[in-house]
Amino acid sequence: MNDTEMWALVCGFFLPLGIAVVEQAKWSKTVRAVVAFIMCGAAAAVTVAIAGDLTGKAWVSTSLIVVVAALATYAKFWKPTGIAAKVEELTTLG
Repeated sequence: MNDTEMWALVCGFFLPLGIAVVEQAKWSKTVRAVVAFIMCGAAAAVTVAIAGDLTGKAWVSTSLIVVVAALATYAKFWKPTGIAAKVEELTTLG
């Protein structure tokens, strides 16, 4: 595993908190899923840009790592502990 992949895992671990800040409770599940997917893609793009490896292959593999890490850590850590829900509650407008 190289440094870019390791940073992608770290990013994916913490990304659900960032997603919880942006998402609003009143949004539909479809909109929430699209926002989460876009944020994962953006996080992967930033990760490969910082690593200086802007090839298509690097971006695709990093995107997959970020998405899988974000989904897994949300389902197995952030959601069960209630942390993500609390963050979303505190940042929901109106």
